[in-house]
Amino acid sequence: MKKIIFLISLIPILAAAHSGALDFNSVQGSQGMMRYMEDLSLGDSLHEEMEGLMVKMMNGRMTEFEANRLNDLMIQYPGPNSMMMNRLGGGMGRWNGAAMTSWMGFATFWSWLAFLGLAAWSFTGALAALWLWRKYKN
Repeated sequence: MKKIIFLISLIPILAAAHSGALDFNSVQGSQGMMRYMEDLSLGDSLHEEMEGLMVKMMNGRMTEFEANRLNDLMIQYPGPNSMMMNRLGGGMGRWNGAAMTSWMGFATFWSWLAFLGLAAWSFTGALAALWLWRKYKN
């Protein structure tokens, strides 16, 4: 009896977790807006199927049948596919969802820092080599 009550109490939670936004006004942030647009263009069941296949693809655990099914969905629905890839790929790449912020260049900050550090040390090395060459030449 306790198990039945527990399972019945889970139905609203699971229904809310696997459904899209109820209305446009409840959508918050870029992640929510992208999810709303995906749900609007695909429908709940197709969206869940496509999202599940993409998660399997990104984890490297797809069967050949699932790969063919995802390929068919990608060809048939290119718009929702690209939004979902961006949303899921960014979410899986960063634990805090920083890929969906409005700081467009923040993701490349460390790349620029590494490049500038390499350039600074290369310049310093070239100056040191020039100094040593002049010192031993004279």
